Amino acid sequence: MRKILVLLIFFWVSDLQGSSLSLTGRVVIDSKGVDKAQVIIREINEKKEYSAETDKDGYYQIKINEGVYFVEAKKNINNKNYIGFSGKNPILLTEDSYIGIKLLPESKLSKRKLKNTDIILLIKCFYDGKPVESARVYLYLKEKDIKGMPYVYSNLTNKNGVTKIDNLLEGNYYIVVRKKTDDSPLGPIREGDLIGFFSKNPLEVKEGYQYNLEIHLFEKVQDEVTKPVDTKKGIKILGKAIDENGNPVSGVYAFLYTKKEMGHERPVSISSKTKDDGKFELIAPFPGKYYLGVRQYYGGTPIQGELYGLYDKTYDHHINVFENITGILIKTKKILR
Repeated sequence: MRKILVLLIFFWVSDLQGSSLSLTGRVVIDSKGVDKAQVIIREINEKKEYSAETDKDGYYQIKINEGVYFVEAKKNINNKNYIGFSGKNPILLTEDSYIGIKLLPESKLSKRKLKNTDIILLIKCFYDGKPVESARVYLYLKEKDIKGMPYVYSNLTNKNGVTKIDNLLEGNYYIVVRKKTDDSPLGPIREGDLIGFFSKNPLEVKEGYQYNLEIHLFEKVQDEVTKPVDTKKGIKILGKAIDENGNPVSGVYAFLYTKKEMGHERPVSISSKTKDDGKFELIAPFPGKYYLGVRQYYGGTPIQGELYGLYDKTYDHHINVFENITGILIKTKKILR
């Protein structure tokens, strides 16, 4: 009886601690790995914090529990502070994942006293050292809400990368900048969009002050495949994405799933973005039945206007993979709904 009780307590404690997973990634400046950068992984619900240090090539790896995390990295280089954030922040991590981070100059902050009780934020935005036009600044009351509806957002930045927010109440605000390629003020950040986090979040503001901020943005890119397949052991699937006239389609990804409900699970293989020839390569980790598709964006449900296509040689888009396959053609077209 005592042994059973001990086992029950063990499993109960293990369940409370959550499942362990491996988080890996790389920290870079201008595509070059940064050694001895400090990577900080904060669980925003339970307020737990993990940290790791990058190796000489900029890579890091750390074991953490499942949770909702905010991932950032820091490094002081020649007495200048650099800081970077994951474009997915905050991110729910439930399995082994890869998160890359690009270091940028730390945000600047100064303030001046006003002659009245107004609160003014004057924000200047940069990308690759140049002012960013047509970006928006978003304010949130809680860090965990950064992907949701903002408390308020600004007008578009001008040609000098500047915008203003006023009529605020005293308090603490989490500040995020976004420039979306579709120009919509709301909605998810997609590959090619720009995003930036105020590196001193949250900002506490008080009546009678103007706060001047400089925030650096980075481009949202596709992360490396979460669980890379060993190309020496896997089975290759070579194909081409084409349009309705048979012309090659660039800028799309091919995906391989084990279940028919594509998009409801993580793919087992993702190709690189197609180039002008439309060609893609997928690696099936083992022989069997898969479901094959092509789409323009990575992650989430396909949206209106997105290029999308499915393998059409079978009624349910499956493909049997037992040896290397070549010559696959997948016709893409824009989603109209």
